[in-house]
Amino acid sequence: AECYEAEMERREDVADGDSKKEAMNSLLSCSGGSKEAALVAAVDDHQGYVARQLLREGADVNAVVGGINALAHAVDSHCPPMVRLLLEAGADHTKKIRRYGVSDSIFNCARLTEHQDNGCSIGYCRCAKGEVLKLLEDAEARRVRRGGTALPRDPGLEKLVRQNEAE
Repeated sequence: AECYEAEMERREDVADGDSKKEAMNSLLSCSGGSKEAALVAAVDDHQGYVARQLLREGADVNAVVGGINALAHAVDSHCPPMVRLLLEAGADHTKKIRRYGVSDSIFNCARLTEHQDNGCSIGYCRCAKGEVLKLLEDAEARRVRRGGTALPRDPGLEKLVRQNEAE
């Protein structure tokens, strides 16, 4: 099986303009015309070409839809190409979310699940375990180099991360 990123590019290459537009219009229709809700749906459906087009057309990459944003959905589905696309579009990995009984940044929640999950949740992807976390770590390092304050380490979260590492 190919990596999801290669598969995403292959689909984008073979899909003609009409089918891409149709897919985007379908998601927009199901999302009540909200580009942000359609973006979250595209992320959930692993439709990178639709997500890319919605971002080009001004969808807010950090908008919260149904209590969570597109990056958190991509992280939860363990999809490195989608995480990369959203980070490159300006997604904020420091946004707080509530996951697994913990309220923390998307980055720290990803650290928590790193040792529980086996990689991308779709069948034909063989992305390396830890690839999503690596993308988020790189984004955090870039943010700190630009003068941002490093995300604080929560002692409770650190304890859970160590427990997961031991399992």
